[in-house]
Amino acid sequence: DALPISLLNYDLIQQVIVVDDGSTDKTKLILDRLHHEKLNLIRLESNHGKGCALGLAIQESQNDLLCFVDADIIGLTDLHLDQLIYPILTDTFDMTIGYPPLNRQRHNIIFNYFKWLSGERALKRDSVLPLVNEMLNAKYGVETIINYHHKKKVVRMFELESLFHRLKQDKYGF
Repeated sequence: DALPISLLNYDLIQQVIVVDDGSTDKTKLILDRLHHEKLNLIRLESNHGKGCALGLAIQESQNDLLCFVDADIIGLTDLHLDQLIYPILTDTFDMTIGYPPLNRQRHNIIFNYFKWLSGERALKRDSVLPLVNEMLNAKYGVETIINYHHKKKVVRMFELESLFHRLKQDKYGF
């Protein structure tokens, strides 16, 4: 609920694209309550996967800089967005990837090896535009597609202090 609002209130963000990928939780109800000039909502009747969702968002975007954040993160702040976005705005890095603090994650041993798959990242739109068709057909693994494309580019990975991912077992009660 707080995630779209924090993005909508951030001054440097001109457009927030939310893709409801056939969700069966309260996403639709939450999004129906949000009315904001920056908000673009894409609704899919059935789940097509994260790759398709990001591909559609890239196609819909009207901005040169893109910042992706997963919907299940908790604690996103303006400082986190600054850390992701400013290195791209200043052309210091081609892509930034932020990940939750490893020492506070219940699954930190596993996540440590996969932090480069984090969904919190920023990059230039033109760097991923050529990947859209591949992304639209990828249900999962979209971060790997983007990372592979950026393997010879300058990428910054860093910890996003006090940010947490809601774990699947917390979301679905496993």
